[in-house]
Amino acid sequence: MSTLCELIERSYTIQYQKASKQHINMDVLNSLISLITFFVKIESKNSPLLLKQLFVHIFFNPAIWIYCSIDVQMRLYTYLATEFVTCSEIYHLIQ
Repeated sequence: MSTLCELIERSYTIQYQKASKQHINMDVLNSLISLITFFVKIESKNSPLLLKQLFVHIFFNPAIWIYCSIDVQMRLYTYLATEFVTCSEIYHLIQ
């Protein structure tokens, strides 16, 4: 299994298919933040799970954000430091 994983990781095709840092811009970040608001408002039974996945795999993943522009990083960390921390609905839904 590890050999298969190594082959996939080293594959030129896989490397070529990865998104570049230019794909994650302010519009993408604002859309992701809007998606959070949508999941909080719809109050479906799957909202907490979807929110948790969104935060764990995207918002809290530094490998995604480290190569973005400074403006995008500032917007992300400002959002996490202010709106995310102060919005108890989000915090309780993703626990």
